[in-house]
This record gives sequence, structure tokens and C-alpha cells, in this order.
Amino acid sequence: MIFILVLTSCIFFKEKQEYTFEYEFENEITQSEIKQTINVVNKRLDRFGIEHDIKKEGRNTLSLKLRAYKIDTTRVNNLIVNQGKLEFWELYNGDEFDYNEGALFDIKETETENNFDVTFDHDIIFSKYKGAPEILKAHVKDTSVINMFLNKENFTNTLAKENRHVKFLWGVPEQDYLPLYAAKPNAKNKASLTGKVITNAIQSFGYTNRPEISIEMNEEGALIWERITGDAFANNTKIAIVLNDVVYSAPGVTSGPIARGRSQISGNFTIQQAQDLAIILSSSGSVPKLRLVNK
Repeated sequence: MIFILVLTSCIFFKEKQEYTFEYEFENEITQSEIKQTINVVNKRLDRFGIEHDIKKEGRNTLSLKLRAYKIDTTRVNNLIVNQGKLEFWELYNGDEFDYNEGALFDIKETETENNFDVTFDHDIIFSKYKGAPEILKAHVKDTSVINMFLNKENFTNTLAKENRHVKFLWGVPEQDYLPLYAAKPNAKNKASLTGKVITNAIQSFGYTNRPEISIEMNEEGALIWERITGDAFANNTKIAIVLNDVVYSAPGVTSGPIARGRSQISGNFTIQQAQDLAIILSSSGSVPKLRLVNK
């Protein structure tokens, strides 16, 4: 009992340390975007439960002071710099694309364009089985070459007419291979739904007992979510859950439209990663790209 009292007293009188972080915006930024960034970062750190002050320094720099007995600076930095750009995209199935593989990616020959040799270091794995959400899988070293093909002006001419309004998205790597998905833009050429509709997010566990994030949407988001999940169910297609332009999962819908705006984001998360992502997604918006310049 005496030992516990002494230990508690030591902790009580121990002073908190002060940690200073300084960030720069990577791109040109407006005053309203700076205010929005400060608001979002404040909410993230409030939910993380750490004392902090944040203020603008100069034209494009933010200064943060944190007070705690001890913090994981890498984890806190990741909470701050994560853009938190969440989007939900309706996907084409991989077998919907009626293209000639040789015309799309000639993996046997070398093309020279603008003095740049186009070669592939590894085989490209094309998805041909019915209902596959991805078009292909490619080695991480080949993605830049494939992106060059995708960005060609005449590339869409190799696709069927109904597939020419498409956005290509890469997924999370698996054993050095990345899946490539084909997403359907809405009438405004954007994602069907964004993280702006999220009202709450918490770390939870899925049916396989793996960490995931449970999300709730506002009324507007719930109505759109019900529509796109209904379409995915009717057409046997998938919905890509995209964070910072990377597809984390592409689930199907097996039991009809999902009402009330509740869903889950799954992926290969640790508990800590899922907890931090829940904090990021429930902090009222995304932030521009930030670069840590001092800590």
C-alpha cells in the first residue's frame, strides 16, 4: 500500500514534456484552407486526448506545441499529416472491359516514346474471371509505366464506348503486387460519396475478429449510400473504399441496399491503425498535404 502511494505521488508531480512540431503545406494554399486544416487537426488531437496549441506561422507554416508525459511522436505525426481523404467509388467489374491485352499493355515488346523506354520487369496478371473487382495486378516496379499508358490521350479508344468515362485507382500492395481498379465517376466526374458525410467513426472488429472502422453517415450520405449499395447488389458489382487515392477494400453487397448510412471499412489494419483512422475520419474533413520540417 505504501509502495502504491509513493509511485502515484511520483507520477502526480512529474511535469509534462513539451513537444514542438512545425509543418509546411506542400502546395499553394488559401486562407480558408489553412483555417480548415487547423480546425481538423485540433479535432484529431482532441480525440487523441493530448493537450496542444496550434497556430499559423508565416505564409504557409503551422506550429504545434504538444504537452504530455510521453508521446509516440511518429504516431502523432501520422495523425496530423494523413490527408483523411475518404471516397466511395462504384466499380466496373474487371471482365466488363472489352479490350485487347496487347493493345493495352504490350508486355513483349519495347516501345520508345519521347526517348523513354517502356518495359515491364514482371508479368502483368489480367483478371478474367467473372465478377472480379480488379482489372489486373502489377508489380510495384511496373506501376509508373502502366500509369504512362493509362494517361495516353488515345488510351480510352481501346476501351468499349460505355467504359470510356473511367477513373483508374491502385489498391494496397499484396506481396509486391498492386491491384488496379476501374471506377465509375458520377455526373460531376467525381466519387459517388466522400468522407464529408461521416458523422462518427469508431474502431471495431469484423466477423473474422479483425480490426476495422465502423462509420455512420448523415441523412444525405445515408440516402446516397442506400442507392449505390442497391445498384451494386442489383448489378453484382463492387464499391471501392478509397483513402488518399488508394483502394483499401472493394466489398460487394450480398443482402440488398444498406440503409441508415452505417457501414464498415476493412483492410489489413492493426488495432492501433484502425483506432487512428477512426480519429481521422471523424474529424470533420480532410487536410491538404503537409510536410514535417521540424520537431
